[in-house]
Amino acid sequence: MFSRLKTAFPSLIPFTWEESERERYIWFVMEDDEIIGIDKSELSEHDFSVLSAFLTPYREKFPMPTDEEKKWIDALQGRQTLDRKSGYRFIHFHILTRHVEPKAVDQALREAVDREVRIIWKDAHEGIIIEEIEQAKETIKFEEIIDLIMSDLYLNIKLYVAPANYDAMSPKTYHDRTSEQARLLFNTLGQPVISFTDGMTDLILDRTSPEDRQNIISVLGDYADDPAWLEAMTVLFQCSLNISEASKKLFMHRNTLLYKMDKFSENTGLDLRNFDDAVKVQLAIRCLNMEKCTK
Repeated sequence: MFSRLKTAFPSLIPFTWEESERERYIWFVMEDDEIIGIDKSELSEHDFSVLSAFLTPYREKFPMPTDEEKKWIDALQGRQTLDRKSGYRFIHFHILTRHVEPKAVDQALREAVDREVRIIWKDAHEGIIIEEIEQAKETIKFEEIIDLIMSDLYLNIKLYVAPANYDAMSPKTYHDRTSEQARLLFNTLGQPVISFTDGMTDLILDRTSPEDRQNIISVLGDYADDPAWLEAMTVLFQCSLNISEASKKLFMHRNTLLYKMDKFSENTGLDLRNFDDAVKVQLAIRCLNMEKCTK
């Protein structure tokens, strides 16, 4: 739809934080929650009425960025450099709840972390928390506050805590790289708080060629098409191959799970009790999940 509207209204642009630009445009929210603007001079009353029939006129609902946050926005777009003496890390957030109020979420995030942070909103459902790393302070433990954020706001939200950047990369390069990582891991991993360590396997596999991923998946044989077996093995790996714990989570008798493991070993030659074989099977299942998530 964006390209068709752009043809009809050449001045159309995506949302911007530039105040002078924002005042020149009339803004609308598209079905995918992307905010677009059309120059007022190009939009007649009739055009506005027609567009309002299938787009939602945008009412300002984002918190205005602070002066420091505006500097970060410019740096992330490569328009300026930052004079920094300490490291920092990005915490990308992705809100799965359909209708949200960014101002309320922004306030709740700031209160939950109980520390001065910068928050940059990309759209109504995505943004970045910028945490400056100080030697005298521990980094924020998002695993301990995520439940508070989700319960207070009745919000389904995911966080990707990227590794710290100590000026090894420019803010723009760091932003682009960690944004790409976040997009992948939000799709492939289910937990609400994802660290780089959590996602490391998927990030490595993502750089593997599609052909090699298919070869890795092939070690599963026909089990790649067995949802019940895949679920059982996924839970088993989540339980660090603890059969008793996994069988309880699966509501399955311990011997039934052992039978599934033995039958798989008999058919494929891979023994899940052997560390090397277990790693191969886990990689194959992760590859399979990635293929499903990216289709």
